[in-house]
Amino acid sequence: MQFVKPIFCLYLLMLLSLFGSAQPKPKPEDKNKKQVVKKYDEVGAFEYGIARVRNGSLYGVIDKNGKEIIPLNYSEDELKLLNEGYIASYEFEIGWGVKDRFGKQILEPGYGEVSDLRYGLICISYNEGWALFNLKGKQVNATLFYEPVNWDWNEEMPGTAAVRVLLKQKESQVGEDQTLMGLINKKGEFILLPVFDGFSQLTANYLKVYKGNKVAVLTLKGDTVFSFKYNGIEVYYENYFSVELNQHFGLIDAKGKTILPIEFDILNAHYYDGTSNPKCHFAGIVGQVSKNGFQTYILPDLSFLTPFIYQNIKPFVNNYAAVKRSDLWTFIDTTGKELVPPQFDEVFDFYQGLAASVKKGGKWGLINTSGELLTPIVYDYELGSPSGHDFVDVRKNGKYGKLDSSFKELIPCLYDVPIEHIPGYVTKNGKVALINKDGKLITDFLYDYIGDRLYPERSFHYSSMRIGNKWGFIDNKGKVLFPPQFDEVFGGSFKSYWVKIGSDYGFINAAAKFIIPCKYQDILYLENALFAVKTNGKYAFLDSTTLDLLFAPRFEDVRQYTEGYIPVKLNNKWGFANKKGGVAIPCAYEYACTFSEGRAAVKLFGKWGFIDKAGTMVIPPKYDSPGWFVQNRVTLELNRKQVTINRAGALVK
Repeated sequence: MQFVKPIFCLYLLMLLSLFGSAQPKPKPEDKNKKQVVKKYDEVGAFEYGIARVRNGSLYGVIDKNGKEIIPLNYSEDELKLLNEGYIASYEFEIGWGVKDRFGKQILEPGYGEVSDLRYGLICISYNEGWALFNLKGKQVNATLFYEPVNWDWNEEMPGTAAVRVLLKQKESQVGEDQTLMGLINKKGEFILLPVFDGFSQLTANYLKVYKGNKVAVLTLKGDTVFSFKYNGIEVYYENYFSVELNQHFGLIDAKGKTILPIEFDILNAHYYDGTSNPKCHFAGIVGQVSKNGFQTYILPDLSFLTPFIYQNIKPFVNNYAAVKRSDLWTFIDTTGKELVPPQFDEVFDFYQGLAASVKKGGKWGLINTSGELLTPIVYDYELGSPSGHDFVDVRKNGKYGKLDSSFKELIPCLYDVPIEHIPGYVTKNGKVALINKDGKLITDFLYDYIGDRLYPERSFHYSSMRIGNKWGFIDNKGKVLFPPQFDEVFGGSFKSYWVKIGSDYGFINAAAKFIIPCKYQDILYLENALFAVKTNGKYAFLDSTTLDLLFAPRFEDVRQYTEGYIPVKLNNKWGFANKKGGVAIPCAYEYACTFSEGRAAVKLFGKWGFIDKAGTMVIPPKYDSPGWFVQNRVTLELNRKQVTINRAGALVK
């Protein structure tokens, strides 16, 4: 029996050991995730399950579990993340190589540079050129390209790339090194062999290719549509093409048949919808043409609207076009008829088919579509279109007025500056008077200044005015509400004004009532009807609808209200108050800024950090300057360098 106790103890120890070993261990991925946060100075965004990481000046790549796919042995320029989760890295004195996102080597190091990976093809410099390799590391096209493959050459032809091939002197037909262009598909196969100086897309189905100074048109399969006969070719109208030969232009159809002989100086198409849509024409006109220095318009049947008699023509706008003949301008309609004989020195297009500005003898006026004068030709500059409230600004002999919507003088040209609004004010000899909605004077020219609050869109019935250096208030009927007596006025929010006499502030409300006499040393707008006012060196909050102070003045300083909080200074420390004046975040800081995106910069021990709305220091005070978050970003100064962080305090690029 003396051996029972030792044996029992040994058995108990074995059981405890077994149970202890069965306790759950931390998951490897949890441990690695902690390493991602703590181990690196910077972790980039994860794409295709991998991310670039940095420690100091060295970079590597990890997967989502924190495993290092590429060790931190590379500078920033020696490591590239390609499309589809592939990685290019540069080995010192060896060259570039490529691995997949699991670290498997696809291309051994030794290449000059890696450009891009698209459609499963890697573009990489190789043997003094550029080559394409597939993801098995095999070269897919034996041709070496002169420059990196341009997969983005044309957004309407995805899956194709423009390539340029270098021909050495012995291969070239011009006796020197030459580069020629071709087109490949996303398999790396040539669609167009590299025999052209260049090419561009002509239509969805046609390519324009160049050799020397000649151009041809091919299908996307390389079949010839038009041979190398012309110096230029463009889509003109429907199934017609404009062609250029020896600086002259003509038209051919889709089969190459000549429609208009190549004898014109200019042959332009009209694209009025702002696109290159060749079917778009305007007012029955498809283009303009010039021959021997004279111009006309081309109709949809490719005939001419008028004889070649005009020195200059402008596009049709609202069914009328300006044309110049015998050095003078007039307008024609869509039948080619002139509205009046040419007689103007300069013209502008018809506005909404109603009126056009014309110049004659150095002065401007308006004509209608019948060629009749809507106004005398007496104004200093071209007349604009009716705007705002259907009024036209005019100036005559240096003085300003306005025309009404029927182009009659509503306000005569008597005033020093343009008239911005009706009703509003006008200026004459440096003095200001009010006008009503009919443009009539409702005050004398007594004032040096009248504010803009009387404009209809401002919804005010009164505004500030000034005579000399004293301010008062006037309503929209010209009645003086407060004679000039204030030293300063400030246009506040909530349809109100603050006023100042001497060093003291008062308040005039939306009803133009002097509801707070000038007895405060400072007034600060907070929100809606809430203001901070200063009296006897301390601030309180005031409700301007009741004129009541919400609490006895106690704050030494106050800042703007944002996001429900007001920075306040109490006992020489800063904190935050709510709208009722209660201290929501204790006054414990050397300074406090307003909240932005749920964060406020605060100063503690000479450094800046950020608190949240609960008063928690979420970003420790280590920065040399404050800031405000905009779209989860703020730029601060740290050790004389600019850094950008997010709301969590993490560095961002």
